Amino acid sequence: MTINTANEHDIPAIIQLAEVTWNETYRHIISEEQIQYMLQLFYRKDTLLQQMRSPGHHFWILQHDGEIRAYVHCIEDALDTNIFKISKLYVLPNYQGLGVGKLLLMHIENESYSLKRNRILLNVNRQNPAKEFYLKNGFEILQEIDIPLGKFWLNDFVMEKKLA
Repeated sequence: MTINTANEHDIPAIIQLAEVTWNETYRHIISEEQIQYMLQLFYRKDTLLQQMRSPGHHFWILQHDGEIRAYVHCIEDALDTNIFKISKLYVLPNYQGLGVGKLLLMHIENESYSLKRNRILLNVNRQNPAKEFYLKNGFEILQEIDIPLGKFWLNDFVMEKKLA
């Protein structure tokens, strides 16, 4: 397994990975209508390309056997130079539980150190089983928040991991 910086040629595979992962993860948590709305909002080619080209945005893919099996998108917080925010971290369902997420978290921590950022933040849906993964990997729940998104709501935990 290798972790590399994603580029625009990886966008179709990232979109496909997101669709598979979202449908598997969120179908028991949010409505199909909300899943489709969010996929269309966050996973358009032009949106991903714009983010990839934006300063402070980092995209990495994890490949196995030449195929993208997971990806992560992190953002350097412009207001708080201690924070590195995980915007998205998705692992294909058949690769979950195999240490792929842990490898990505270790990569994110290494990048955080190199950027002199000592806090990693993320939001996770309160019903998403990934919450347990983050807790096991040193994250703590800071707060519950409800974020309006169109006609929907994101019911999240804000989680943080402090780096030494």
